[in-house]
Amino acid sequence: MKRNICRQLGWIALSVALATDAGAIIGGTQDSGHPAVALMLDTMTGIECSGSLIAPQVLLTAAECIAGDSDASHYTVLGGATAFAAPDWSVGVSSVVVNPAYDFMTFSNDVGVLLLASAPPVSPFPWLATDPGGAYFPGIHFTAVGYGVSNAQSESGDGVRRMVGLTISIADASTFRIDATGGKSPCIGDQGGPALEVVNQVETVIGTFAYGDQACAQFAVYERTDANATFIAAYAPEPGAATSGGVASALLAWRARRRPCSS
Repeated sequence: MKRNICRQLGWIALSVALATDAGAIIGGTQDSGHPAVALMLDTMTGIECSGSLIAPQVLLTAAECIAGDSDASHYTVLGGATAFAAPDWSVGVSSVVVNPAYDFMTFSNDVGVLLLASAPPVSPFPWLATDPGGAYFPGIHFTAVGYGVSNAQSESGDGVRRMVGLTISIADASTFRIDATGGKSPCIGDQGGPALEVVNQVETVIGTFAYGDQACAQFAVYERTDANATFIAAYAPEPGAATSGGVASALLAWRARRRPCSS
């Protein structure tokens, strides 16, 4: 059983999505360049989601993926381009933590972390704790990565890491969304997977996939990391924040360099 991304009557419908052939990360390609994106499997329930390593032993994912099972022994985290068929690594989980502010009725603060029993042999992503004004502007491009199904109708083809370039269409204080009508979107099993934006030449996690429409063909919504920074920072402090202003300062300088000169 895999997490469906439907938002109906305030709860996650576990019925099969009605897409005819909704590719995992619809419109994307198989990915070999993001080893810090991992597949999270609850071996008790069969729930599969995606996540990103943001500290040596901290996997950031969606709260909806872990809120129903707090037993860490039920979880396994797998890495690699084909995590099911040939994982590059596999680690257990020592603790499951859901953001206390998560509301399953409204999907607000849909963020959680898995504390891993050991550190995988990959380097973590930095994540954005404070938006200096620009990371979530409509029109900003980012990369979505995840292990979702390749066919939403049959819920098959999961376990392969894929990526696609997307564009923010709308943002508010806590979320941002993309328009999926062009044939590019995350889908079932990609929940918790990162939105990666290049900040000062470094790919940085700015959000996590939360939900979308039933057919993965209209829209997709991401949680902003800065809106959940208090929770996330308790487990993975923003890299460099204490000494150099961290990713937020780098982003501000990067935006300034991109700003057109005024006459």
